Amino acid sequence: MNMQFSDLTFIFRVLPVILLIYYIVPYKFRSPVLSVAGLIFYAINAGPDLIILLLSIIINYGLSFPVSAKKKPALIFSLVINASALIAFKLCAAFMKPVNIGDLLVIEFMLPLGMSFYIFKLISYQCDLYRGNIRRGSLTDLTLYVSLFTQIISGPISRFTYELDNPNRLIVSNESAKSRIKNAMGYIEEGLIYFITGLFFKVVIADHLAMIWREIGTIGYENLSTPLAWIGVFVYSMDLYYDFWGYSLMAAGIGMMFGFKFIRNFKNPYFASSVSDFYRRWHMTLGEWFKDYIYIPLGGSKKGSTRTVINLSIVWLLTGLWHGLSFNYILWAVSLLLIIIFEKFVLTGAGVFGRIMGRFNVLILIPLTWIIFALTSSSDLLHYFMRLINISAPISVINETDYVSLLREGWIYMLPALFFLIPSLKRVLNKNKYTIKVALIMLILFWISIYSIAGSASNPFMYMSF
Repeated sequence: MNMQFSDLTFIFRVLPVILLIYYIVPYKFRSPVLSVAGLIFYAINAGPDLIILLLSIIINYGLSFPVSAKKKPALIFSLVINASALIAFKLCAAFMKPVNIGDLLVIEFMLPLGMSFYIFKLISYQCDLYRGNIRRGSLTDLTLYVSLFTQIISGPISRFTYELDNPNRLIVSNESAKSRIKNAMGYIEEGLIYFITGLFFKVVIADHLAMIWREIGTIGYENLSTPLAWIGVFVYSMDLYYDFWGYSLMAAGIGMMFGFKFIRNFKNPYFASSVSDFYRRWHMTLGEWFKDYIYIPLGGSKKGSTRTVINLSIVWLLTGLWHGLSFNYILWAVSLLLIIIFEKFVLTGAGVFGRIMGRFNVLILIPLTWIIFALTSSSDLLHYFMRLINISAPISVINETDYVSLLREGWIYMLPALFFLIPSLKRVLNKNKYTIKVALIMLILFWISIYSIAGSASNPFMYMSF
């Protein structure tokens, strides 16, 4: 059994029940309530993987004592054991073939759900403890940090202070029932705006773009017309963006309903000035993690050009491997690394030309790298790029008007994908989010989303596979 934020059961049953329990119990019980909710939510989605999660929490809790006492060997051991666990499971998931038992049962090794995210959170916790940036928390604190159900499956990768800063966790109060209800409704109202927006992005835009992308794959990449191949670049780029941005908004919105601060994971990436700027705005919590715990400790860009290139190479190689141990992820990471090095050492200081090239890289090269990200087969990748430049394989059968019917059916989802890229929309929403007009818009978006969910099976969040 799986349960996602976009499931009707979660929206109408699970989330309201958790919120009700959370706001009814005394403050001192709210962290345990969320911890238990997170573990149950994880068990529903991951089953036996819960054992690995619990072992990770217990081991890291034990190591937190010497690490907080600034024992460097303990820190090194914690980093090694966490990184080794992630690497080992990724290797097994990448290279272990399915096993047949008898004639019926097939066992295929899968990476434990959300492991890439919660291992990075544990590494962050140990490093911040050693640096003295945080104080060692209780076992409940660590469990809540790692298993918080708004982040456990697909991030974002928050820091330990994210949980500690929640006023609902820290305050011990004798407030009246009326005051408690008023505060709870304020948090829920704030969070609902982001949750509904993210839900709409996910189930209305991303899921329908995903259907278009699958239809393109059904045609066969070697058989696409060149216009359809370029439309596919746009469709997949927007599908990935709205799927993950939608998830991030939903996760942040649910967190806000429980009193946590909004955690920003995307910041208008397609309006970035360069590829480097794009990845400061895309999946921001992952980028900040690599910056704080890999790039800066290696010396960042302050030890000369050669060392900067080496440090960037290490970061991007690890980024590719974090996504998966297949050729396309490495090629994707190397492609981005080369573009970023070119921007940093050639385009920097190039004036107007540099700015134009930076925008070209964001609007053209970034979407092309997403095709590398999407296609795990080398032959599929080769055929796709051949069709982008109008080269046909011997086996191809090209229908030069194939894009017409697809545009006729898909424009209704492609246009909103372009429309919601406009940065000023977010400023208008933030400025008017407590008005009747915005409330009415949210109500309409919510029921459009519910209708979409009820009418078709919702796709899993794309980043669940990492």
